[in-house]
Amino acid sequence: TTVLGALSCGIVLTAYRLLRGNSPLLNSLTGAAIYVVGEMILYWLYGGYDFAILAYAAVSVHALMLASSIGGMFFVSFLIALGSALAAEAFAAHSWRRAAPAVILLAGLAVLVCVPGVAGYTQKPDGAPANTLSIAILQLGSVFYHTDLVGKEKDAGFSVPAVEGTIKDATKGAPDLFIYPFSPVGGILYDTEKPVIRYDISTARKEAVALWFKSLVPASTTVMLWTDYYQVPDYYSELEFFKDGVSTATYRKRDISPFIEYTPAWAQKLGLATAPENIKPGEAVQTIAVGGTVAGGMICSEVYQQDLVRADANRTSVIVSAGLEGFVGKVVRVFSLKAAQFRAAENNIPVVRANILGPSAIIAGDGSIIAGAGADENKIVYGTLEIHSTSPSFFSRFGNL
Repeated sequence: TTVLGALSCGIVLTAYRLLRGNSPLLNSLTGAAIYVVGEMILYWLYGGYDFAILAYAAVSVHALMLASSIGGMFFVSFLIALGSALAAEAFAAHSWRRAAPAVILLAGLAVLVCVPGVAGYTQKPDGAPANTLSIAILQLGSVFYHTDLVGKEKDAGFSVPAVEGTIKDATKGAPDLFIYPFSPVGGILYDTEKPVIRYDISTARKEAVALWFKSLVPASTTVMLWTDYYQVPDYYSELEFFKDGVSTATYRKRDISPFIEYTPAWAQKLGLATAPENIKPGEAVQTIAVGGTVAGGMICSEVYQQDLVRADANRTSVIVSAGLEGFVGKVVRVFSLKAAQFRAAENNIPVVRANILGPSAIIAGDGSIIAGAGADENKIVYGTLEIHSTSPSFFSRFGNL
């Protein structure tokens, strides 16, 4: 990672030096463009897990987040790089006449960022909300590591005693959606035929888990959980939705990760088996009906895939995303939340990001956090989203500029 980053930086600086001419304005535009091309290449090489992207530093700058609805996250990086390049070129210019165009453009960028409301026209919702969606997210934080969350199926029943009291307390107010961003069995759910797997992984019937939730939450509340699921003969990574003991909707992960979620065919021919089971990708077009709202889904690494949310933004009013990233550390979890904020702002669509370890957040369509909990914090996150009719942004329609 360090080598690729250093190599990319070297290539970008060399290209900038070779292409640099006599115009401070053109030099700045060229330098910013080259820098962003380098970012996009690294983003692709890392499968989205490139945390050195300049735009991630701008999640708290409202105007720049709104700018992502025009040209995406990389357009925000371009604006930041352009501002830096304009300042450097203006400082290095030998005369005010040469520096003037760069200074004027730099001042324009400063107005865009610093003056309230200047950029807000990009994401004004049309009229009153069509619906509201009240949400409660279970986040255990560091308590997760000391809690037995592997449920047991016994005498056709199912239970996870360690969290039952927490779930009851969290849903006392009967939220429209309660999110349990983990598998209550710590493994695989199935319908009729129990999977035969090579490893010691817990399993339970989906019906038993649905009835367990029915005993804990109000009948009007939809429960969402994230789990692996076996449907003969295939395995999926799913968001399961239950209401009053009945399965009401399913989202299946579309962008699956080689070696982690499945073993590529060529590796299998070599006798390698890098995943407990080979996850099958879900259909390209999937929607979820919850609380009178049409929603889309994202699981784990999908939050980094811009094109998935772009497509969903044209047919849904909110995106629900679950992830863990427990094995790669807190930093990745924090950046996954930043990525979720950008998916919201890019597409003018609310996003709910849920992580059993944290951070978790309910995110408005402009990328701002309505309610949230930090990494490793033990907290129930409550919030209500105003759901407007589908209103795709410029980025949703045309992608990265």
